Amino acid sequence: EEVPGTGADADAYADAIGPGSTDPPLPAGALRAGETVAFLSDGLPYVADRAPTGEAVGFALSALEDAASVADPSTHLVVVRQGKFLGFRSASAPCDGKLLQARHRGRGRLCFYNRNHGVNEQWETPDEPAETGWTAATLRLRNRRLPSCVLRVTVTRVPPEMITGTPPAPHALSSRRRSASR
Repeated sequence: EEVPGTGADADAYADAIGPGSTDPPLPAGALRAGETVAFLSDGLPYVADRAPTGEAVGFALSALEDAASVADPSTHLVVVRQGKFLGFRSASAPCDGKLLQARHRGRGRLCFYNRNHGVNEQWETPDEPAETGWTAATLRLRNRRLPSCVLRVTVTRVPPEMITGTPPAPHALSSRRRSASR
């Protein structure tokens, strides 16, 4: 039996957990570095503050009346992976590549403040799905610096056609045309 992370899949394994990692293998359905995801709770997405007043950019559950959706770039988080620790980088304009972190106190418990994937910006979860191909999964994300801060969110993989700057695939357009003409 081949050991995970050796042989033909060594490069994919190293990309998933970080080069030189001694952490155990990740589940097959684990989040991978570079994936774009969104956090939801009760069907509402978390969004980055579009008009921050300081260096820290708040990240909170959207209000129902805001009608935010996963298609909104302010909900998009790019996964950063360092061994078993995850980071979530926002590319939306006010965040400018900063990573999600938890704070003890302040106006917003969750915010984007630092561009480095340090202890404040690292999260871990025991809930990564074992199966591949999932589009949404409920995860408990525990902050490394503040272990009492645990987010219980539905992590949704954002389809490529919803990511800013990515055109829809030609087959997606033709299937939409077919269903619209019915």
